[in-house]
Amino acid sequence: TGLEYLTQSLYEPDAFIVEGYNPGMPVIHKPPIGLNNNEILCVIAWLQSLGGEVTVSLDTTHAYNSDS
Repeated sequence: TGLEYLTQSLYEPDAFIVEGYNPGMPVIHKPPIGLNNNEILCVIAWLQSLGGEVTVSLDTTHAYNSDS
């Protein structure tokens, strides 16, 4: 799903690397960025709002939920 793709891309940014490009985007849930789960859900909602319907809320669960 779109939520799974966005979530994995934020928690594991090297999971999907376009051929010809180098990995290197930092994970956002660890220092130096260090966003918590609710902040990441807000980022996902913002990304969704750029191109369609927002399907997440602060109550949304996903495979990476470990803190709130």
